[in-house]
Amino acid sequence: MALDAALQAGPFDIAFYLAGADPWEGDRLGRLALTKEGLRQRDARVLDALGDAGIPVCIVLAGGYADDVEDTVDINMGTLNEVRRRFSADRALSHS
Repeated sequence: MALDAALQAGPFDIAFYLAGADPWEGDRLGRLALTKEGLRQRDARVLDALGDAGIPVCIVLAGGYADDVEDTVDINMGTLNEVRRRFSADRALSHS
């Protein structure tokens, strides 16, 4: 997997994860045809891999050209929920 190969090239101080909504199957511009569940699994895989590697991550929401903006919001909330599952607010605040 490309993510595993990229992690082997480290060490890294930080990772910027561009969590695009445009790979969704209903997106006007994206052509990857992932389901919303597929995007959630993508987010989980990336966040888990970076966490396991001990690499701090900055998550950036991007893309999203669905006809109904609510679909893009739903995808972005899915990303946020995956982040919440892994990083509590207390933990994030304690590192500042």
